[in-house]
Amino acid sequence: MTEVLARHSESIVALSPRQRRVLRTLVSCRTEALGGHVYLCAKCGYQRVHYNSCRDRHCPQCQASRRSKWVESRMERVLGVGHFQVTVTLPAELRPLARRFPRDLFRLLFEVANSVLQDLAAERMDARLGITAVLHTWSRNLGFHPHLHCIVTAGGLRQDDQAWVEPLGTRFLFPVRILRRLVRGRFLARLDALVDEFGFDPEAGKAFATLRRALYRKRWVVHVEPPADRPVGHLVKYLARYVYGVAISDERLVSDANGEVTFRTRGRRTVTLGGPEFVRRFLLHVLPARFVKVRHYGLYAPVNVARRLHIAHRLLPQHDLHAVEQPDESESIERGEQQGSSVPTCPVCGPTVALLVLVLQRSRGPPTW
Repeated sequence: MTEVLARHSESIVALSPRQRRVLRTLVSCRTEALGGHVYLCAKCGYQRVHYNSCRDRHCPQCQASRRSKWVESRMERVLGVGHFQVTVTLPAELRPLARRFPRDLFRLLFEVANSVLQDLAAERMDARLGITAVLHTWSRNLGFHPHLHCIVTAGGLRQDDQAWVEPLGTRFLFPVRILRRLVRGRFLARLDALVDEFGFDPEAGKAFATLRRALYRKRWVVHVEPPADRPVGHLVKYLARYVYGVAISDERLVSDANGEVTFRTRGRRTVTLGGPEFVRRFLLHVLPARFVKVRHYGLYAPVNVARRLHIAHRLLPQHDLHAVEQPDESESIERGEQQGSSVPTCPVCGPTVALLVLVLQRSRGPPTW
């Protein structure tokens, strides 16, 4: 993937400073530009070079080990109950506004989704839910398609923290029709206040007023999937794909030839884009600096972990959470090298001979150490 981005990035001109910084970082990942280490055997002369990773959250090469760590940490906190999957999608008409003001629109989407779910839980169940929400901005063809993926506890801790309250039904946490209307109403009401801060000119203000009336009449997309018999561990692993996923993975790339990039969308279907257009679509999904794309609310909020989440764990029967499988051997070796948790040994001389580690300095030219 980084080779593809490097090959076509020179043709891209209209990029924001943030996109340019991310692109430079991804192209230099695991190259001499970031420095690294040389593993050298003083006995037989075996040598292996390991360049440093950029660790950028948009990099397809740097996410696998971080994903497994996140899954392990969440499994320590997640409650052993069923979880609904709730998806809240930003309407297509608001995507241009989200591209211009991504931080404000994405934050608003998080806040509205959480407030609607928690208020309905308080009103109908007198309970507080546990919610983990992740922002996802791409479609399979790399189009700009912002939406939230949430896992929501089936039931919640009663407001007085004395009992666990079961959900009203097994198929729907709350009626989807009500969820859609509340999300639409609250989002547009709060967006009005934001638009005043954006400082639109009078013509743009009139255009937004017309758009807002149309959005009030539109049916917003809010999808709820019941827990069924899926173990919560599988749902956490499913969510991790979005927490540490990028717009496209190396496995989906089919070819890069004649200035065009072909990649798989769904099943055997493919899309072919010109190189500059491919890079442009990839960079649509660069998030604002330091923007938090995964957020925990209610029982899963950091402020409630020490007390309310502990109470909920105590009130619920102990379940087998079906923890996810361990990472494969190659991934474990890489994690061990990055963390310095093991002494590398020579594959030629055997495990009794340790390798010398020489540090490669960061350099824009030939590597030096």
